[in-house]
Amino acid sequence: MCGDSGSCFEPHPTGACSDIACCNGVCVVDMSCCDSDWDATCVMLAEQICVAACVPVIVPDARDEAEECNQRLNDPCYRTTGGTPDLLIANQQTHGRLGSAPGQPAGPDVDVYSVVIVDTDGDGLVRVELTFSSSPKAWAALLLNGACVPLGSAIRSTGSELCVDTYTDPVCLPAGTYRVVIAGGTFPAIGGSSINCIDTNQYTITVVTQENCSSPCTTANGSCFATHTESGCNDPACCESVCANDPLCCEGTWDSTCVNAAALGCLSGPPSNDLCANATVLLEGTQLFNTLLSSSELPQQIACGGSFLNDVWFVWDATAHGSTLVDTCGANFDTMIAVYRGECSALTLVACNDNSIKCGSIGSSRVSFDAACATRYYVRVGARLGNGGETILRFTAPTTICIDCPSDLSGDGIVDAADLTIALGAWGGLGGDINGDGLTDAADLTELLTAWGVCR
Repeated sequence: MCGDSGSCFEPHPTGACSDIACCNGVCVVDMSCCDSDWDATCVMLAEQICVAACVPVIVPDARDEAEECNQRLNDPCYRTTGGTPDLLIANQQTHGRLGSAPGQPAGPDVDVYSVVIVDTDGDGLVRVELTFSSSPKAWAALLLNGACVPLGSAIRSTGSELCVDTYTDPVCLPAGTYRVVIAGGTFPAIGGSSINCIDTNQYTITVVTQENCSSPCTTANGSCFATHTESGCNDPACCESVCANDPLCCEGTWDSTCVNAAALGCLSGPPSNDLCANATVLLEGTQLFNTLLSSSELPQQIACGGSFLNDVWFVWDATAHGSTLVDTCGANFDTMIAVYRGECSALTLVACNDNSIKCGSIGSSRVSFDAACATRYYVRVGARLGNGGETILRFTAPTTICIDCPSDLSGDGIVDAADLTIALGAWGGLGGDINGDGLTDAADLTELLTAWGVCR
C-alpha cells in the first residue's frame, strides 16, 4: 500500500513506496509496481514522474481557458455565483490553471465548462471519456447539463497530480450538452485553497468522443485473454459471461481483472503446450500463445535475471543455421523467453531474456542465438508477473539453409576438426555414426575425411 513501503527511488521486494503521491502516480502508469515488487522499472518511472514543478504536456492546437488565473468567471454556482461556463470542444485539448494570485486569496478555484457531444453515426449514442492531467492535486468530472448539478451525481470523474495522465472509463451517452467541472483536491470535495497562480500549476483536459457504442461482445473486439483499452472482448459467449458478473468489463476497459475472469470461466484447462513434452511446433512469423492456467515446469536459470511464474513451450528442429530471433515485442504483459537445446529430459540453456530494450516497450522479451543444423531447440515463453495472458510470439528463422551433410556432426556447415573430435569421442558408439550402420568406426572416419571442408 502506498505510504507503507521503502523509498520510491530505490528497488525493494514489496510493492508500492513511501511517498503516497509519487506512488499513486507511478502505479497509474504501471500497476505491477503496487501489485508486486518495486523494481528498477518502477524507480525509473518515479524519477520521470515524481519531480517538483512539472507541467502537463500541452499539444500545439490546445485551447486556453478564457478565464485568467485568480478570476472567477466560469463558475456559475459551486464556489461563486453568476459565472458562465467556458466552452470545451470535443476531442480538442484545453489548457487551464487553478489558483489564486499571491497576496490576493480568492478561495478555491472551480472551472466549469460546457461541451456539446455530437452523434455522427445516427445511433443516438456517443462513447465519451475524459483525459486529464494536472500538476497540483486536482480532479475533473463529467456531469449532465444544468445549473448546479450535484457533484455526487457525476457520470464519470478522475483525479491527477504530478502531471500524470489519467482517464475515465468510457461511457455511452445520448448526444447533447454536458458539463465538465475541474477543481483542486480529491473528488468530490472542492479543495486547492493553497494553489497559487504560478506557471507550474496547470492542467489539461480533453473530452474524447468516439462512435463505438455497439455491443462490446463482438468478434471485432480484442481478445478475451489479453488486456485492451476497449470494453468487452471477441468471444461473445465468454464476454457476456464475464460481464454478467462484472459489468465494468463491458462498460470500461478490458483489464487484468476481466482477463483473469475469462481464464477461469471460459478456458477448460491448461494450454495444450503447457509441458515441454507437448511443445507446439514453432512457425516462422507470428503465432498466438496463451499462458493463462499454465504451470511452470522447470526452475528458472539465474542468467535471465528473473523467474517464470508460468510458461508454455514451442519446438523447432533447425533446418537452417545462423542468427535466429524469437521475441514477444509489443506484449500486453510482462514476459520472459528461454531457449534450450537437447531433449526435454536433459535441456541445455542456449539463451534467455527478460525485458529487452530492443523491443521498445516495458515487459517484452527478445532472444537472439546462432542456430546449428540438425539441432532441436525448445522455446519456453511465459509470464514473469501475474497470470500473463494471450499475446504474440514472433520467430525469425536464419536464412542459410542446412545442406544434407551427415559428416558435419557439429552442425556448423563445415566438416573440420570439431567433427573429427566428436567422431573420435564417440568411437564404438552411436554419436559419430555417419553411414548409419549403428556404430562409429573406421568407415565413418573415412566418410568424414572424404567430406572435409565446406558442406556442398
